[in-house]
Amino acid sequence: MNISELIKTDIYKLLEECQSDLDVIPQVIALLEELYLRRQEDEEKILQAQYILDKITISSTAQDIASLCMLAVEDDY
Repeated sequence: MNISELIKTDIYKLLEECQSDLDVIPQVIALLEELYLRRQEDEEKILQAQYILDKITISSTAQDIASLCMLAVEDDY
């Protein structure tokens, strides 16, 4: 499984755990920024985006925000 598949797997987990908690939205926005900033960079940078995903998976977020994360990953990879 490649890095983008691992990131997508974590996003699916995030979607499943979604409970509309506004407190986590800034973290999700940070993830989106990471993905866009890192899209042309090396695997180490992609792993940094993976780390951000890991930090927010335990938290809840609005489903539409999580869906934006999925779109960002699909655009990047």
